[in-house]
Amino acid sequence: MIAMESSHFFSQVEHAEKFSSALNIFCRIADEHERQTYILQRPLSNEGEEYSHSDYLIYLSSKRKILIFDYSQDEELAENVRSEIIEDLIAYSKRFKYNKIIGRSSSWSDLISTVNVDCHFDEEGLYRQVIEEAALHDPAEIKKCDLLISLLTGSINDIEKVKADIPESNLDKVKQKIMLFDRDQTRFIYSKPERKVIRIQGLSGTGKTELLLHKLKELYVKNSKSKIYFTCHSKILASTLRNRVPEFFNFMKVDEQIQWEKRLWCTHAWGSSGLPNTGLYAYICVSYGIPFYNFQQVSSIDGAAELALAHLQKKYTDLEKIPALFDYILIDESQDFGENFFKLCEIATAKHLYIAGDIFQSIFDSARAQTFGSDYLLSKCYRTDPRTLMAAHGIGMGLFENTKLQWLEDEEWKDCGYVFTKRPINAHGVHEYTLSRKPLRRFEDIDNKESLVIMPEHQTGPVENIISALREINAENPTVTPDDIGVVILKNNKSVAAYSDMLQREIYELWGWSLNKAYETKEKVKGSLFISNKNHVKGLEFPFVICVADINNTSLNLRNSLYMVLTRSFLKSYFVVNEARNHEVLRQIQRGIDNIRERDVIVTIEPSAEEKERIRTRIQRNARRLSYMDTFNEILDGLSVLDSHQRQKLWSIATSLQYEERYASSDIEEFREDLTAFLTTNLPFVGRV
Repeated sequence: MIAMESSHFFSQVEHAEKFSSALNIFCRIADEHERQTYILQRPLSNEGEEYSHSDYLIYLSSKRKILIFDYSQDEELAENVRSEIIEDLIAYSKRFKYNKIIGRSSSWSDLISTVNVDCHFDEEGLYRQVIEEAALHDPAEIKKCDLLISLLTGSINDIEKVKADIPESNLDKVKQKIMLFDRDQTRFIYSKPERKVIRIQGLSGTGKTELLLHKLKELYVKNSKSKIYFTCHSKILASTLRNRVPEFFNFMKVDEQIQWEKRLWCTHAWGSSGLPNTGLYAYICVSYGIPFYNFQQVSSIDGAAELALAHLQKKYTDLEKIPALFDYILIDESQDFGENFFKLCEIATAKHLYIAGDIFQSIFDSARAQTFGSDYLLSKCYRTDPRTLMAAHGIGMGLFENTKLQWLEDEEWKDCGYVFTKRPINAHGVHEYTLSRKPLRRFEDIDNKESLVIMPEHQTGPVENIISALREINAENPTVTPDDIGVVILKNNKSVAAYSDMLQREIYELWGWSLNKAYETKEKVKGSLFISNKNHVKGLEFPFVICVADINNTSLNLRNSLYMVLTRSFLKSYFVVNEARNHEVLRQIQRGIDNIRERDVIVTIEPSAEEKERIRTRIQRNARRLSYMDTFNEILDGLSVLDSHQRQKLWSIATSLQYEERYASSDIEEFREDLTAFLTTNLPFVGRV
């Protein structure tokens, strides 16, 4: 029996049953040490000529020499294979410019060893001994060997970021860390799919878009006649992806030119009537000769897809016999679509449809609904230090507080990458949960206990805190640049503008930095310190984030925004909070943060059954959010305010007090209560005409 189901173990071996005993041993060792391990017989890119024989296994694991376990019992053949692997690595090293860091093969070939396995080499202890003796301790050797492993596994790193020197600061250690695909990421890119529709789900920051780009490159290069469509819901994201594809192909040294609108399309999903290359739905409608419905005619792409399916059913009768339009379709941000759109894409696809999306659109979604039927579930968030992610979940979901705002069931905690224990604390089935996350290779070499720091707001205002945090970042990280830092203000737009103006003067005087007011530019500007409200942060990441917000209210929107902002950092987040306004909730949160810092765990009490029902009801109501105008009119109807003059006057007063602006960032239930009280109070002062 071949056991290759560990999350730390990947193998791609021909005739695997022949090596079943060794593969099982390697898998057990990887699992015991929680050490990512790859067993290959050739580079995963599968380029180049065949090796001298196939009776061997290449063992790859970080901080270990590359070991070739050769079973041919022919030392000359074994040495030939080693030489051929080195030849391939020399070629790859030059191709991706790794040779600038690792040098000529004479400086690294001794990191590749052959282990001749004979009939006496069948004890597990011998395998373990060889692997342990292959351990590396010199940081320079570890760096070289990890780079060689990345070439063999296709985890190509930007050599300009890796650099030759051994980093000292936490910032440089994370920036220069050599990234290696984990087992699920490697499987997604290189394994042959067993079904037509492939679904990949994960938390934000698990690398889904990057994996789609790798898969796109593999599909495009492997078949020179394939037709591929890459799509998503957002026009802005589609534009970004279209720019990223040629950049990525260049980075991966793809020799073939991209044949846009012949072999490869990259647009948003909808498009315009009669213009097939403007969107996938438009292309399908033109190609199949069915009506196109725009946003005014049908309010969602899923509704448009449903109508398209009905027209196709009528035209072709048997949907299985409709001719495909593309070999492959790849969909990013799949949480923005519905099943009708996926079904339409499946019909238009000849070979495989790849669907990638977030487990959560927000932390107040149902994880089980999103992960149901997933082929690949990515639970390791590589962007963010696990401690920061835990703190952000704790703050966003109210896990540190007596009243929880969200709660996950046991399987959902697992899907989100948590390991937990629980113990009963009363007779009503309520438990105390201790939640933790596995450490990540990206952060293994840094001491980062203070990954989230709560800063009580200075008496002169939060700008003083921001400057203080910037001073600390600069002092501790000599190579920091303004691009490494994002400042996000979760307050009204007037406050954001006022703080920005003050900060602009200060940072120029102190460091000569310019300020990018992203709420105006709508983008990240190179060489500038980023500052924004919550609206222009999604999809960005920084080593350091400084967030200014209040936390004493339990608005689901605010808490979700806090979660999103705090997890934009991959090294450290500073959270500036007014202590006087947030005293009680801050006390509870600080206790939770201390647990993470000291023990790397979240300790939280499970809500009762009644509390869980209340949480679900509130989240469902918040999801069924009406427009501000509809909410306003619904409340007036409930107050029996029917006179149009009174309604107009109340609307004007509410607008002047920025109720519409507050609506966008408020919890719907709390907002309705506040607006109802306001309208009830002011109703006597607006007379009828």
